[in-house]
Amino acid sequence: MAKKRPQSKGGGTKQKKQKKAPTGQRPSLAPRATGVVTTSKAKRKKKDDKPPPAQGRKALVVKPARGVAVAETVQLWNVFRKKAIDEATRKKTVDAALSALTGKLYEASLKHDSARVVQALHKFGDASQRAKIEAELVPRLGELAIRPYARHVALALVKRAADSSQRSTRCRAVRGKFRQIAVHAVGAKVADALLQTAPKRDALALRRELYSVPDADLLKAETLSEILNEVEARRRAPILLGVDATLSKLCDKGLAHYAFAHDLLFERCASLHNLRELASRTAEAHPHFVSTRNGARASSILATAADAKTRKGLLKKCWRSRAAQASLHARAHIALIRFLDVVDDTKQTGALVSSEIGPACAELALDACGAQVLLSLLVDASSKYLSADVKDVLKEDPSSVQIEGAPASRKPRDQRRSELCGHVAPGLKRALETRAPALLASRSAAPVVIAALSAKPLMGDAALLDRVARACLAPAAAFRVPDDDVEAKNPHF
Repeated sequence: MAKKRPQSKGGGTKQKKQKKAPTGQRPSLAPRATGVVTTSKAKRKKKDDKPPPAQGRKALVVKPARGVAVAETVQLWNVFRKKAIDEATRKKTVDAALSALTGKLYEASLKHDSARVVQALHKFGDASQRAKIEAELVPRLGELAIRPYARHVALALVKRAADSSQRSTRCRAVRGKFRQIAVHAVGAKVADALLQTAPKRDALALRRELYSVPDADLLKAETLSEILNEVEARRRAPILLGVDATLSKLCDKGLAHYAFAHDLLFERCASLHNLRELASRTAEAHPHFVSTRNGARASSILATAADAKTRKGLLKKCWRSRAAQASLHARAHIALIRFLDVVDDTKQTGALVSSEIGPACAELALDACGAQVLLSLLVDASSKYLSADVKDVLKEDPSSVQIEGAPASRKPRDQRRSELCGHVAPGLKRALETRAPALLASRSAAPVVIAALSAKPLMGDAALLDRVARACLAPAAAFRVPDDDVEAKNPHF
């Protein structure tokens, strides 16, 4: 006879305790749930209710046009962009592609493949076909400029403007939002192209937007300095803060290589207000600023106003490992000359001169710009051998310039120049010993030879003087100069 199971006092049967599953395993289901819940992958029913329409910023996002029309235009694009094709076939295929994208050109400009089609349509189309494209896209030029792929379409519209009226139309299309485009990581290139191609009056109106002056159009002033002189004194500080904010955004986003940023920085430096803080804020972007005339002049002004810590940063970030290359640059050598003229720490600067400029003395002397860098270390600032640009940047002695109640440089100019000249003297001596005939035959290098022999480190070297004298008496065949040295074809002597 089977034994009965013991019953609890309450009369019910005991439930087995569920064992806890180890970590990573699914726990077993309770006995009462068996047959009700399944662990197999069940197909979820699609919801019939559509989500509510997007609100706010998401509602402004336009989905690019895709489908049969885009695929067809891409195939036509592969036809009409070929070089070996007759004009009738090209016009026919451009018409077919344009008709497929009419009314959807903006959406097509947002994708990488269809954006190329739109660019090609504007490039290979005739006047009437371009007019259709421009009528649809030019009013939305500001939106195209800040889109990654549409930016190339915007650049094509700007650069291929046929006349001044079309260029003015493009400028008017971005009025009121030009500053937003200029500080945008994608749109800055379009802003630079607009300023380079715009008529003078339109370019002036666009530049005024960079000053962040609400009523700039009502003022007669054209530049930032003139605007500051025309407005009330209480408004000057907010205007300068707005310009500083624009420059900070350009530097932080890596947009300091555009020419309009250099022009804006030079106009800001011309105000001579709070330059020391501006120099510290823009120090990392100086390698880009020195590539243009206005940028190099602004860099010279900021190097004069900078403190010792900022100048040390400029030495490391801007000039170290670039000094010889900058000496040969048509604009950067101006900023380098001023930097060497204002820095007080001649120990670190002397290491830069002796390690980078010294070994390249011969090549620098044979170059018109490089020779000016060497001459700035050898002769006085008023010497006849210096160019007009170099004299202009050196016209103010840094020890006499007051920045925030203190001189810009504490060391006398003559002492600084003599100390740096001692660092470059070994390189000059080596150049004179090895390439004296070539240096004497060059119009740019001959003044360097004269100044080097007159400088204190090399003045009493009889052996060097004898070598140079023998080079002067050498036959004409010994005066060999590089073929690309244009100035050497008209010898200085």
